[in-house]
Amino acid sequence: MSFIYSEVQKLKEKYLTNDPFDIMRQEGIIVRHCYEFTHLKGYYCLSNGFRYAGINGNLEKQMRKVVGGHELGHDILHRHIAESGPLHDVFLYSAASGIEREANDFSANLLISDDEIMEHVESGFDYYGLSSILGYPLEIIQIKLNDMRLRGYKLNISDIPDSQFLK
Repeated sequence: MSFIYSEVQKLKEKYLTNDPFDIMRQEGIIVRHCYEFTHLKGYYCLSNGFRYAGINGNLEKQMRKVVGGHELGHDILHRHIAESGPLHDVFLYSAASGIEREANDFSANLLISDDEIMEHVESGFDYYGLSSILGYPLEIIQIKLNDMRLRGYKLNISDIPDSQFLK
């Protein structure tokens, strides 16, 4: 079991939810929906001992949840890094940064359960079908499926081509 998956499961068990905004509230993270953002999806920072997450309020509801899970991932996994400055996301699915990949893995595992994926994959859904039925972008579905494969799941679903989503 991966460290990130384990951390997500602990939070879900502790708070009995997978909603990143409920968890952030209960964790004492101050969340602000920022409607003035144009390109920025979200940010996470620490200031004077307070933890803050800013989410682009112009995003659709499911995308706000993805970004919320991503910023919660930064809090749980990278708080020590945020002490030196804010972590901000313009290209949410960028593979350029290890900490961004980890925050994406965190968000995917928080929002989508292995059981949900298996149920739908066994029913014959592909990436597009999973995205449609679960309501999340293809990229978060791909991140979740890749994580499940790394944890030993045998998934009979083909890869989708790389996307320029959010580029």
